[in-house]
Amino acid sequence: MSVKDDLLVDLEEEILSEAAQNLFSRRLRLEREIDAFLQAAANVRKQMDKTLTVASRLHQVVIEPKKLYTALGIEPKGLLKAQRPKMPLVPLEVPFRLTMKGRYLALVESLYAKLAAETEKYNHGEPYRDPETDLMTRTAHYEELRRWHEEVNNHIVTENKNRPSYSLQLAKALHTDLCQKEKALEPCTWSINGCNLDERLAFKSVPFSCTGLVEIPLLPPARGIRKRLRRFLEEIYDRHYGEIYPLLVRRG
Repeated sequence: MSVKDDLLVDLEEEILSEAAQNLFSRRLRLEREIDAFLQAAANVRKQMDKTLTVASRLHQVVIEPKKLYTALGIEPKGLLKAQRPKMPLVPLEVPFRLTMKGRYLALVESLYAKLAAETEKYNHGEPYRDPETDLMTRTAHYEELRRWHEEVNNHIVTENKNRPSYSLQLAKALHTDLCQKEKALEPCTWSINGCNLDERLAFKSVPFSCTGLVEIPLLPPARGIRKRLRRFLEEIYDRHYGEIYPLLVRRG
């Protein structure tokens, strides 16, 4: 083989190697991004479960949670998924007050304040110092996952436009003998009715439903809705005293 032929072979190998490396490195990066997205979603689900647990306690003591949110002018969205009619009653820490109604109002206000804090963590994350960078950042949260989900699917669309069959066609163009030997593969790269290579290797879009997350509203601070909350609770206390009394005499 002449020096010229050697140079051509080296060039072909370099072109093929670079094409294959680009193809697989892009796919690997995208696969890792999808895995990271799903792992972050798993972490946010833990905060979602914690938020819905607090919401469930609040719903137990307000008796009529739908009317609570209506009275406060809040669209509950996924918060009502915390309703579990047959869920065993959990012991509650009832604040001490001189009257039973005072205990009830203080209990609900305390639970609402806890729920508002949890909805903040769920939607916006919780600040913490990153041990690697020593910079303040936030834990994974619902709004971040929403934005990231759109980015991931945009990356999938972009990657699917980089068809693997192009790399195979490049290999065949550089190796005429390969084109003859792999003639049987041609239907798998371009055939509409055959086992289209690009379709087989295309990434599937990631539905947000795979995260298992629900939309939870960001609740306003308790001090901002205290008058409306108390007005509603006084009505509930008078209407459901028989159900509320046992909650107030239990101890956590």
